[in-house]
Amino acid sequence: MDSMEIPKILLTDGDHDLSFRKSLFWDVPVKDLNLMTHRRLIIERVFARGNLDEYIQLVNYYSEQEIKKVIVRVETFDKKTLNFISSTYNINPKELNASKGISR
Repeated sequence: MDSMEIPKILLTDGDHDLSFRKSLFWDVPVKDLNLMTHRRLIIERVFARGNLDEYIQLVNYYSEQEIKKVIVRVETFDKKTLNFISSTYNINPKELNASKGISR
């Protein structure tokens, strides 16, 4: 690995491979991550800290319904992410747990 290469992890379910920066999951043992069992953690981290490529992989793997079910429960997103979620998924910001702690 050259000095410019960013460490990645590969999560697979046998049929699909998703590649994320290792830094997204710095605090969890990545060898134990499972795309279905840990979907809340994966979706939350990609929305909070992911890049466009990671987001695209996420929306191509998880259904819109699965993503919405997770993101409305998350308690901490910044304003930019909340605005993105609200406009992309047509969710009223008042329905998002994360918006409850942010003053407008």
